[in-house]
Amino acid sequence: MTCSRALALALAQGDPREVLRAFGVRASGGGDEENDVGTSDEAAQERLARALRTCEKFSPAYAARAARRAIGVIVDEGGARARVSDALAERVTGGEETTVSGSGIAAESEGWKNRVYLYAPSRAERAEAIARRESSEAYALGATADAIFARTQSDALAGSTGAFAWPAGFVACEFALSHLGDALIRGRRVVELGSGTGVTATALARAAPSALTLTDRDEATLENLTANVRLNAVIDRGISIDEINALSDVSFDPLDAVVTLGACSIRALDWERAETSAMAALNAEFVLAADCSYDPTLIPGLVRALRALLKAPHPSDAVTTLRTLDASEAESFLINACSNVPSALVLSAVRQEGTMQVLIDSLERAGLHPVDVTSAVDSLRHDASAPKFLFREASRMFAHDAFRAFACTTAAA
Repeated sequence: MTCSRALALALAQGDPREVLRAFGVRASGGGDEENDVGTSDEAAQERLARALRTCEKFSPAYAARAARRAIGVIVDEGGARARVSDALAERVTGGEETTVSGSGIAAESEGWKNRVYLYAPSRAERAEAIARRESSEAYALGATADAIFARTQSDALAGSTGAFAWPAGFVACEFALSHLGDALIRGRRVVELGSGTGVTATALARAAPSALTLTDRDEATLENLTANVRLNAVIDRGISIDEINALSDVSFDPLDAVVTLGACSIRALDWERAETSAMAALNAEFVLAADCSYDPTLIPGLVRALRALLKAPHPSDAVTTLRTLDASEAESFLINACSNVPSALVLSAVRQEGTMQVLIDSLERAGLHPVDVTSAVDSLRHDASAPKFLFREASRMFAHDAFRAFACTTAAA
């Protein structure tokens, strides 16, 4: 038996801690805040990932199970500051070789990659969903870590912008699964603008809305979005991949279709051309738009969609002025004000200050009473009980990019 396969057997069938330590994977310790990051040595993780990649040639199931066990150990021992390398995370599904499309597994096409985005959920309410997923041996990760699976483009500039997982989307995921997201999402009718790859959409679905409508514009993005959402829905239910097409509550519908409570609906939506009456008919109680304002030419359409979804009255000549709140005030505003009226959260990575100002000016003129709640969303990074993504190497830094967050309502609060 090869060394790699022996390692996989030991990890998959026994207590993996001693094996991992012998292999050089361990949680770092010490009191130095800069160096004590609770992360396993990245080089050791890379060595383990290479061994498991070799294992995949003999037994993909063993390799995937070994990767999950290794990740569990890293998170258990590293705690909230654990970091898992991309290479090791990709071994959970065999890396780049396969993805789910339509009714089964399909080969990767050029530029596409299957990704596993790991996070520590930290919320007691997630225990039941994780327990259900444990019945699916192929995808279970355990109570210490959870995952979002997505097929994405590796290059942000290749193809549609909806094929790449953008930084603010990861901030939105952590928000959706936090106590702040719980107040705005659980039991409410939620609409996401620019759903893209479905990473944030999966977090929204796990936050238990009464209805979830996911939207994007072009056909290729919608097709990939549907496949990714279906895959994560299958995993969440702990059912066989063969049952993927039997899901009746993940549907692709035209925008004017009737929304069924409890359903996840995926719909084509062109912000500039869609009928305002069709958008208003969704009866949205919470709207999320993450990284939808990177291009100033898109902002008028985005604001038009926000106004229609929130059923905003015709704006008066008076411009509503952006208010900026500190963390405690912003948290109170989100929980006590936005959760009781139709509201929207616009999250955007800060790339060009000029583009950000165009967004702010547009929200003010539209009568959407924007409130800067960046402080409250950013505070989740420092909250030990809040969910956090686990692999943020310097080359990725998903949720560490500078961002702004604006809460919008149709009336001043």
